[in-house]
Amino acid sequence: MCFTFAQLGSILLELCIAASPEPSGQQAAAAVALLQRGDAAAAQRIHRQALDAGPRHASSWSNLAALAVGLGDAAVARSHAKRALSLDPRSADAWVNFGVASWHAGVRREAAQATHHALQLSPGMETAALNLALMFRAAQEPQRARAALEDALARNGGSVRLHQVNAGLCRLAGDAEATRRHASAALAILLPTLLPAKLPEDGSEPAADVAQAHLLAAMTDACDRLQHAGIAHVLIGGVVLGIAREGNPFVGDKDIDIALDDGVDRDAVAAAFAAGFTPVRVPAAHARDARRWCMGYTHEVTGIGIDLFFMQRGDTTIRQGLGWPDQLLYDYPSFVPGMLAWRGRDWPVPAPLEAYLASNYGDDWRSPWREVGDGRRFDKRWFDTQVSCPGLVAESIPRAVNLVLLRLIASLRQGQWAKALALCDQVLVREFIGEVEAVRRHLLGAGIQ
Repeated sequence: MCFTFAQLGSILLELCIAASPEPSGQQAAAAVALLQRGDAAAAQRIHRQALDAGPRHASSWSNLAALAVGLGDAAVARSHAKRALSLDPRSADAWVNFGVASWHAGVRREAAQATHHALQLSPGMETAALNLALMFRAAQEPQRARAALEDALARNGGSVRLHQVNAGLCRLAGDAEATRRHASAALAILLPTLLPAKLPEDGSEPAADVAQAHLLAAMTDACDRLQHAGIAHVLIGGVVLGIAREGNPFVGDKDIDIALDDGVDRDAVAAAFAAGFTPVRVPAAHARDARRWCMGYTHEVTGIGIDLFFMQRGDTTIRQGLGWPDQLLYDYPSFVPGMLAWRGRDWPVPAPLEAYLASNYGDDWRSPWREVGDGRRFDKRWFDTQVSCPGLVAESIPRAVNLVLLRLIASLRQGQWAKALALCDQVLVREFIGEVEAVRRHLLGAGIQ
């Protein structure tokens, strides 16, 4: 069994829990479950009790190492893992946990070596391969990350997660053909394991008032900064659609798109967002190209994303590019700045607004549903602008489809059946892919709508 603790750091390394023949190892496994539910005090108490019991098996010490990592004591975790390895040097689980503990202790080279050794003991081991790939990515070595996954797949080709993560790495590397190959393989392997069921709506939604207050604060801050710097701008994208269609942004929106002219000084933009915003990190090799089309920030107070797009004006069209890694391009009819009132303020938006929204979301932009034929429709919560935008340039379609295939895999693995079906419908409008059609038939056959 493997798991992650989200609070451990910027990369989510997985830890291993083994079946232990003695109570102390079983206690450690139970304490990990408590810790995942947020009961750190109980987990700490069980950790001490398990140690007092005097564990004798490598699996128990390995489990204790995983627990200590979760408790935030990497040095103790390394000690526990070393004890496990002294009892069983061939325990791949213990080597994985030693690698994770070493990573969080700052001993990065030893962490990678330990994780590699786990793979030597257990070729194709999913957890070890994923961890090693993450370590290489953190070290800015993406080619070695892909190589680690390819090697693991040669021995464990039936792993959905290895194909899924490798598809993501291939996307980041700009290898569209390999992205498609691994994403399609993941879907084919995943299909027979799917057990979709229509679940009742629970009626729960994020706190709309709080979410809209956050959006308002981030929008106000971003637009005020641009206005103060003398940089012309208009709001675009989903926030504008929500306000125009329903009077408020959609509940759950976590980013704001803003269009600027292509000739804007990027350094002036960076200076405007130098404080209170965290720039989106882009690999150094792609930073210049990415800045050509867009710059991304996170509003530190609210966590709302701010994406700034530098639009290229033609004679009758405006082109938007998403930059690295997908290099997607969209053409819209030319627009000029207009105004849209919301929450006591006039916000700059494209004009004529209706024409812009139709060019971005389709002529049915006013409807919360998208009709897909055969009497079916899907909730536009699952409308994917990247692939379904009418302005998507033909040369960008294969890469847009690849991006949505990755989202489809994630939705299936998370049991988001209605969203997955909507993504299938949208992909198949652009391109027929046998694995996607098979998933679509499977979901429809299970009664998903």
